[in-house]
Amino acid sequence: MTVHYTVWQSLDRVVRMFVIIIELVIIILILSLVIGVWIISQLSKRLNQP
Repeated sequence: MTVHYTVWQSLDRVVRMFVIIIELVIIILILSLVIGVWIISQLSKRLNQP
């Protein structure tokens, strides 16, 4: 005699959490890129002054 169990679970919450994490990573990446470019431009202006 063999007993088989099937468990169904909704993954909507897990998928939504991954989407939120990916969105946050993209936002942080864009912000760090913009801030990094601004800092590099300020530093290059300061270094190129006579």
